[in-house]
Amino acid sequence: MSNLSIFNFNQNEVRTIVRDGGDIWFVASDVANALDYRDASNMIRNLDSDESATHNLSIRSENGIEQIREVAIINESGLYSATLKSRKPEAKSFKKWITSVVLPSIRKNGGYIAGQENDDPELIIAKALQVANNVIIRKTQELQQALTERDHAIETKAHISDKKTATAMATASVKSRQAEALKEQLGESKNYASIKAVEIKTGGKYGWHKLKKWCEAKGKKIKDIADPNFGTVKIYPREAWEAVYGIKLNSIFQA
Repeated sequence: MSNLSIFNFNQNEVRTIVRDGGDIWFVASDVANALDYRDASNMIRNLDSDESATHNLSIRSENGIEQIREVAIINESGLYSATLKSRKPEAKSFKKWITSVVLPSIRKNGGYIAGQENDDPELIIAKALQVANNVIIRKTQELQQALTERDHAIETKAHISDKKTATAMATASVKSRQAEALKEQLGESKNYASIKAVEIKTGGKYGWHKLKKWCEAKGKKIKDIADPNFGTVKIYPREAWEAVYGIKLNSIFQA
């Protein structure tokens, strides 16, 4: 599994890929173009063997058809080496852009949010929430796949090793936790939810005073999440929702 992000440096598109293990790689042809190399092969020729690799990438053709193609990629070390050897005057600013904007953003958000340096705080939050929502969709799909593999492992346990069964179950558990954590960030998980999210799901109206009072009395934590309209909003635990309003979050926010 890999995450693809796209950003632009002086009108040059550069694609980044986060591969398994969290390592960040760059599409070599994009970097070569940005740094004014003749082509990717010419650039890679001067790199160490462990600084380049290949990756299968989905590319949309001019007629709109998506195709899987093998492309050359370089890692961070390879990027820095290519930058140092570039004759282009903008090479230094390109490296600074990568190290001060793109890499920190990928590591913090899981992807680069294009144009974020020119956005106001509310728009940045809105874009970040959209990224989170897209990740939730992907993680939910991964979870469903993992659950299918787990169920298959259980059904065919007599024909496969216990190790494979355990691996399938563990994978399903991890994917489930990841998806739930991301849903919580949007205020609509089975463990924590915002008033707005519950009202949208149920069509009812609910006050925060009773929820806050119950949480304070029971020592339950109230969390804050980002919101594009108000900056932050409160999300309340499932115990509070059930005790105060009789609402079971795991029923209205099913996976």
